[in-house]
Amino acid sequence: MKTQIELNSQKEDLLSEIQVLRENSIRKMTELAEMAIGAGWECSNILLNKICFAVVNENAEEGKSRHYFGQEIEICRSQYMSGKPLKHAESFETNIASCGNSDIDKGDEIGDRAYYYIGLGKLLSNKVALSIIKNKIVSFTNKLNEIYAEIDAINKEIRNLNN
Repeated sequence: MKTQIELNSQKEDLLSEIQVLRENSIRKMTELAEMAIGAGWECSNILLNKICFAVVNENAEEGKSRHYFGQEIEICRSQYMSGKPLKHAESFETNIASCGNSDIDKGDEIGDRAYYYIGLGKLLSNKVALSIIKNKIVSFTNKLNEIYAEIDAINKEIRNLNN
């Protein structure tokens, strides 16, 4: 039987594994964004069933958003049961909203609002990049769920030790 110290150490290792997984995934998706969309884009976040991309503002003031316009391209995965007979299904969606007026003669420079929309169009039209993104969402979510299950099991062991 493990001690509480050993279990807490295991849990800390798993939490570190989550951080490394997240950082590596963001780095790889940023590299993909730069190749598929262009300079100035990054993966701004990765969560369970979601990846976000944004235009980086290298000159952002301390405490202000690192991304122009506060806008991100969010690609989300939904899982559900569908069909007859019922079977597992999934869809990937993005919600495209306006980030304000944009000069249609601009878009060549990072920071132009049109640059955001041009990048969005490039990303959504790149089927190879979208396939890679969808696979990353699934693999990241599956791995995160595995780690969370291990953490839950450790927390249960800790509770049992304390009872």
